[in-house]
Amino acid sequence: MVKKLLACTLLTILGLSLTSAVGGPEPLPQDLRTETLLVLLFDRAPDNLRGAKKHNELIDELNRKTLEELKKYPYPSATMARSKYEKNEDVPEHRYMLNGIIAKKFNDGEIVTTSDRAYVSDVVLEDHRTETTYIIFKDKPSTQHIFTKYALNEIVKRVEKGK
Repeated sequence: MVKKLLACTLLTILGLSLTSAVGGPEPLPQDLRTETLLVLLFDRAPDNLRGAKKHNELIDELNRKTLEELKKYPYPSATMARSKYEKNEDVPEHRYMLNGIIAKKFNDGEIVTTSDRAYVSDVVLEDHRTETTYIIFKDKPSTQHIFTKYALNEIVKRVEKGK
């Protein structure tokens, strides 16, 4: 059952638009090979929020998977909890940050669940030096469990291709 769900989710992601309006993925900076990418770990949502119970049940697994995927990422990276980042607590030196609007909404008090099927947002790479944002792919609640894996793979692929 889990394998079927993962397969369906992967197919859904692959079917999502990975192109910009001009006909192809945006080029990514080549210095991603040497500059640190910050990846924010998921925070637990307050128990009284809609969808928090399901989110909190998955949080340890999501963060574990994120850390596993970062071990495979060939370029410099760092992690920290989103809540600490937003409070500017011990933020590691970095130039780039991987960000997803759905994950941010958890910390802002809005829980987006898989029942919100029409909701889709961008997963982005933010360049904190130039304030440029690069769209990596479109995300929806049902893809959150592989969001980091797919985003990191897409970044590496586009850097390696020089795009």
